[in-house]
Amino acid sequence: MPVFEYLRFSLSVPTSGQLFEGQENREPTITRQDFLKRVLSKRLDFKHESREYTFLPSANLRFEETVLSGFIGRKVSQAVNAGPDDAFAKTTAEFYRASFFVIDTRQGEQIGALEKRNDVGKADRVLASLMVAARKSFGKEHTWHTDIEYITNPDTFWNVVDQNRGRITKLEFEFLPSNGLKGFDAWKDFDKALKKEANAKASGYSLKNDEGQLEPEGAEVEAAVEYASEGGGWYKLFAGRRLIFFSRSARRTASPPKEMMPEDTNSPRTARLIDYLLRGGRG
Repeated sequence: MPVFEYLRFSLSVPTSGQLFEGQENREPTITRQDFLKRVLSKRLDFKHESREYTFLPSANLRFEETVLSGFIGRKVSQAVNAGPDDAFAKTTAEFYRASFFVIDTRQGEQIGALEKRNDVGKADRVLASLMVAARKSFGKEHTWHTDIEYITNPDTFWNVVDQNRGRITKLEFEFLPSNGLKGFDAWKDFDKALKKEANAKASGYSLKNDEGQLEPEGAEVEAAVEYASEGGGWYKLFAGRRLIFFSRSARRTASPPKEMMPEDTNSPRTARLIDYLLRGGRG
């Protein structure tokens, strides 16, 4: 059965180290949504870990205009033998391994789902390489920097907390730019100002108790866990030096029926799969 992983796309103003020559550290004129729609509405060839990849959008998709989809394929070269007419000579065959991808581009959403396939690659890293190529396609035009993080299930975290009370020594968070995520407003304002002053892309915070008496509870901790779980960052839990929980190990997924999967970018199944992934399949 196919498995899809969900990820949040956080689009932010590039910091100085991410800017191309001649660009200013200011908000781009193109909106986040229009940026995503512009780069994901056409074919885009890119490199990931020195391998060739291609994003190809779905054709003639009749769905909401805020939703984009397509396939991300990795080019594969394999040594094979030619046929008997060619004396079974050694030759190279080229083909692709491809995963279906969909994204809701609305401001405050910007959630993507990528089919999990080991022969395509890890979702967050492949999509990060895609978005680097997307930004480069703008040339010197000032546009958005994109961070990508898995959406995760916080219930698993709280279960681990309950099982390890009296042993917990550290709770560690890293947060990405807010990208319009709702909630946690007072903290976001503080964090945004701090990152701006320091020219930081991300921020990290640790709660520690070397005696193992750390109690990860209370409204602020719960809000931080919920915020990070929605793709705003990640968090880790330690007992002594041992890592006992990492939020990325509790990714939210969906498993649509195999017969719902589109065969190619022209498949009439595409709209039904998107509806499943974005309307009720996420677990």
